[in-house]
Amino acid sequence: MNYSAVLDILRITIPLLAIMGLVYMMLKNFQENENKKFLLELQKDTKKQSFPMRIQAYERLVLLAERLEPAAQFSRLNLDADTASQIQMMMLVSVQQEFEHNLAQQIYVSAPVWAQFVKAKEQLIGIIQQAGNQVPKDASTQDFAKALFAQLEKTPPTDLLVAKSALKEEIANFL
Repeated sequence: MNYSAVLDILRITIPLLAIMGLVYMMLKNFQENENKKFLLELQKDTKKQSFPMRIQAYERLVLLAERLEPAAQFSRLNLDADTASQIQMMMLVSVQQEFEHNLAQQIYVSAPVWAQFVKAKEQLIGIIQQAGNQVPKDASTQDFAKALFAQLEKTPPTDLLVAKSALKEEIANFL
């Protein structure tokens, strides 16, 4: 093979390789841009679908906070219970059930807000137990209520108020 034939092959091959390299880079760039567009569209759709669920979760947590308030519990529970220990047990069960009913809401709120609700529940259970320990087991429900509200006055601000505040702040940031 002579030298001019090799040069002819190189004249054809080098530009062909350059064109192939450019086409590859263009296709790669195009594919990356399409992937980015797809991911952005997917995120947009996800946000669009999750927005109502997240708002509903916020609403349910606000309702949970209100239902956990001792005054609200007294209005819902049977105050004709015979003894302080009975109303104490009813309140403890109510707090636990309300919280368990709303466990799934933690998916839609930040970890610090959910942690504050857990802390509020634990504090409220502790306050109810302390109030129950301050009165005789066979005391009236009114005596238990007085002890409970006296205990609540000793521990302001309650973690429940802090949880409500944190939730309101998160809602404001979300909207």
